[in-house]
Amino acid sequence: MPRWRSQSNGVAYIQYLPDEVEQVKQMSMLDFLKREYGFTFDNRGSAYICKEHDSLVVMPDQRSWFWNSQDTHGRNVIDWLENVEGHSFQSTLQKLIGTPEMPAQPEYYTKAPQTGDIRPAEIKKELVLPPKTPEQMKRTFAYLINERKLDAAVVSELVKNKLIYEEAKHHNCVFVGYDESGVPRFAESKITNSYLAAMKDENGRKKFHPQNIAGSDKAYSFNVPADKGRYPAGSNVLYIFEAPVDLMSHMTFALMTERKKAGSEGREPDMSCVRSVNRLSLSGKSDKALSSYLSRNSNITQLVFGLDNDDAGNSASEALIEKYKELGYICKRVKPRFGKDYNECLQIIKSKTEEVKNRKPQITQRPMNNEPVYYSSAGYGRR
Repeated sequence: MPRWRSQSNGVAYIQYLPDEVEQVKQMSMLDFLKREYGFTFDNRGSAYICKEHDSLVVMPDQRSWFWNSQDTHGRNVIDWLENVEGHSFQSTLQKLIGTPEMPAQPEYYTKAPQTGDIRPAEIKKELVLPPKTPEQMKRTFAYLINERKLDAAVVSELVKNKLIYEEAKHHNCVFVGYDESGVPRFAESKITNSYLAAMKDENGRKKFHPQNIAGSDKAYSFNVPADKGRYPAGSNVLYIFEAPVDLMSHMTFALMTERKKAGSEGREPDMSCVRSVNRLSLSGKSDKALSSYLSRNSNITQLVFGLDNDDAGNSASEALIEKYKELGYICKRVKPRFGKDYNECLQIIKSKTEEVKNRKPQITQRPMNNEPVYYSSAGYGRR
């Protein structure tokens, strides 16, 4: 159901869920035009021709349409109200879906039949998770902590909650997504062998990429929920990434910031800070996982897009921000300080930190009193 939300400046707006908008897009144009305008149509086989306006044509799927004399067309009822009637996207949804106080009649418009584009039924495979290694997860921990530079506390937290494990056959790292009942519905496998991971084909592209396990439903892609009890303010915020490792890198940055702050305040760091907001991996750039997540979590009001800082990631972010702003969500784009994604940024920062730590003072001369004088290897003078 639509719900009222408030922006940071206090302005109220109506938020619609993606599933509600999708249902509207499936409405029958024939039924809509008959109820709204009294238009009637002749079925010519290849299209429906309006009797009152013969240049108005509805396609066999009963959703897409074009009106030649008006030089306009559309894919659904929403496009009609925007292009022909001049409604805004929000006012269109209010008319077709309703408001929190007055929802639209659920059966006022009928759904378009699917006979226009019948396809063979997709055979859904059942997700069977690869067996977990009976040994210690040495390769997974080494890969995530030593190579990807993720914090050990972050990795341990997700392993403890069964969001990550190491499979037995190839010792790959598996990221798991669950449904509302705690049943695994998604799994993404990432190779931990550094040699194989670095291999490239004749075009210079990586030969091995993360793979979704057969039977995975991307609607339940890998995600880490916020600790709503400790961080109620962050429970309505969702950070979105392309890959699980970027998601975990963002968690690592949160812990690094907390440790630095705790050190300056002379206290122990709050390790639960890694759950201060919700985080979701799209396992790519499609918003199937995002749309489904929002439909299951109606408390989310703010979306923060942390997709890769490259041409593809920036273009996808712009499109998604435009789409979800129209649905009433507060949207923001964040980019890593260095590199193309958050993990590359983390690796750069960690390598610089380790480089500084490894700079040891050297004895360059010994004065008459035999007390050593130290000089910084960075060339900044005496200590």
